[in-house]
Amino acid sequence: MNSGRFKLNCAKYLHQCIVSAAHVLAPRTAQRHVKVGLCTYYSEADQVMVYQLAKSALTLSQQNRVKHYHQLALNYGHVQKLDRHSISQRIKKQKLAILFQPVYELDSGAIIKHYVSIKSNDRGNKQLLNQESISQFYSEGEALLHDQAVVMQVKKLLLIDKSSSVISIKLHPKNWFNNEFWSWLTAYINDLKNQHTLQFSINESEFLNNQLRLQGAFAAIAALNCNIVINDVRNSKNIFKFTLNKQISGLNLASELVHGIERSNSQQKYVRGIVHISRLLSLSVFALDVETPQELQLLKVIGISGAQGGYFSKLLPNYTQVAFH
Repeated sequence: MNSGRFKLNCAKYLHQCIVSAAHVLAPRTAQRHVKVGLCTYYSEADQVMVYQLAKSALTLSQQNRVKHYHQLALNYGHVQKLDRHSISQRIKKQKLAILFQPVYELDSGAIIKHYVSIKSNDRGNKQLLNQESISQFYSEGEALLHDQAVVMQVKKLLLIDKSSSVISIKLHPKNWFNNEFWSWLTAYINDLKNQHTLQFSINESEFLNNQLRLQGAFAAIAALNCNIVINDVRNSKNIFKFTLNKQISGLNLASELVHGIERSNSQQKYVRGIVHISRLLSLSVFALDVETPQELQLLKVIGISGAQGGYFSKLLPNYTQVAFH
């Protein structure tokens, strides 16, 4: 079992234990009433940082109506805590690099699109800024600056690359509700809307729970002829709601449905249901973070459209060979 899956199983097991214990005192306690945040860390770690990451994980769990437990890991990149100016400083000093990971169509093996990731490029800190770490930047200003920098670099590369590349960007949650970001984006990438397809991904829970607040974002995405991808889909019960938005082009399975799917009948049942309903509605279903041939084979049999992850390819700096400017 790899370390990432082990940590996820520990978080899930701890949540189940706490829910079971709560039932003794309050029998009507439901899973959604219990939120868990935890931090895994190396020996002799800074306990203040451990506490802060655990608190951040708890905050993420409290903000999510679907996932009731969350785990963050303390790695060496956290030893020097990012201050409020660090993101802007790293962009100005070209200390952030853009990386890509391809999504492959399972029938043909062709690359369907690329997901964008950001990495700190400091000599002493090569930390990959994944979505969990990015979500800890609670300042709207930091979130805005970060996503603007990503979009600027993506546009620069798309103007150089004359192919019809499809790029999928996972925005900071705050920017989905930030009118300043969407006004800026509309003006900045207007000249790309007929040349390339940009996708912006959002978690299913955020999408379903904030329809009114998201109307500005939806209008901007439609005007730019871009698409929306729904992340972290766990079952099929809400898929029909996605047809109300014509910009939604696909769904990403929750990682907990992907990892170890060949050993779990319940995971297979959920994924089959998602794929079945999505086909009826002409929506593509993708599996991210595929790690083993067994996972891939089972997902292919079920009929997902495409997959991405460490089994196929590492992050690809050679797609760009460019750092932030």
